[in-house]
Amino acid sequence: MTKSKVKIYYRDTDCGGVVYYGRYLEYFEIGRTRYMEERGVDIAAEAAGGTLFAVRSASVKYISPALYGDTLTIDTVLESVRGARINFTYRVTREDGGEIAEGETLLACIDPDMRPRRVPERIIERLSAGRD
Repeated sequence: MTKSKVKIYYRDTDCGGVVYYGRYLEYFEIGRTRYMEERGVDIAAEAAGGTLFAVRSASVKYISPALYGDTLTIDTVLESVRGARINFTYRVTREDGGEIAEGETLLACIDPDMRPRRVPERIIERLSAGRD
């Protein structure tokens, strides 16, 4: 698991000071990118070498609102790597431990022509290192 912190600024909220629902996908990306980087997967270098990752599907379950000024923690877990797919789950909490949201993304590993390709073994090994 990887933990990422996000401070909520005014830009993240609607006119009521509540985090705009679409921001959670951005928070998931922060968690997912950090997870990969912590395990030695350089996303830019992989892209330059012809291995790209695209979000195939994403879901969010909203539990309670996050507000302007909150600091959130995004817990990111690698659920599985199969063929050309990488599945991550997320749990978002505020500092007091209150649950905010949970979600999931399914990534497709693709080549520069946007065709699916198997996740390279070197990436599988790195992503699985220290897996919970």
